[in-house]
Amino acid sequence: MAYEPKDGDFVLYVNDRKVKDTHPDYSGNIIKNGKKHFLNAWIKSSKNGGDDFLSGTIGEEMKPKGSDTAPPLSRGGGFPGVRTINAQAMSAASAPAVHTQPALDDEIPF
Repeated sequence: MAYEPKDGDFVLYVNDRKVKDTHPDYSGNIIKNGKKHFLNAWIKSSKNGGDDFLSGTIGEEMKPKGSDTAPPLSRGGGFPGVRTINAQAMSAASAPAVHTQPALDDEIPF
């Protein structure tokens, strides 16, 4: 049986695409009221030189880029930062067109 996240469950992955200091150290998502939201976290140090801690934000509801009818995104292969399109959610109308080449003429003209 596949794992089904419950309300309040979250995942955080090391942000391997961090370029600036302002980018989060960790990113992931959280399920809140049955909807998946972005979750970001930064490693910070207390002002008095004490222990490090995590500080974070919960962002907007996660929706696929484009229209609301686009197929939902899911983690790909368990690798952080890799996203794939859920193949079951793709309809025939949204599937990319398949290009075929015309059949070759096998007759030799001599």
